[in-house]
Amino acid sequence: MTIASFQKPYLEALDEVERASNALRRAEAQNKKAWENLRKGSRGRFEEMAKGMLPFFSGRRYEVRGPFGIYAEMCIYFYKDGIEEGKEFEGDKCLSITFLPGEGGNLRVRDFSVNTGRFREGTIGWLNGMNHPSIDIPGDMEIEELVKYVR
Repeated sequence: MTIASFQKPYLEALDEVERASNALRRAEAQNKKAWENLRKGSRGRFEEMAKGMLPFFSGRRYEVRGPFGIYAEMCIYFYKDGIEEGKEFEGDKCLSITFLPGEGGNLRVRDFSVNTGRFREGTIGWLNGMNHPSIDIPGDMEIEELVKYVR
């Protein structure tokens, strides 16, 4: 028995691991690029929506954040003008609307007026807003209708 009889299977397995590792690195890079494209592309579209909604919330400015969470949610926040940085979320200083992807390419909006209480505080479900149902919003919905979901 020669060393080569042990060496060849070992080196073949090592090559397979290296190929799999390289494929994983490529997939991770593609995933990172796809998330960045989602952030950039989504942000621009939601910026347009926020600008269209802003006239309904005089004395406020907006900020678009996301995607984040299990559902890659996007949020539009409407802060009262002149609020000190870091205090935007205190009391009624912030109103918001949360969007998440629906089926068939439609958007859904999180309905924070309903709390099912299904997930205990501190759980992943609670942190991701899953105690609040989401509602389909038709693509032809006017901004005037959409603002009723801002809380």
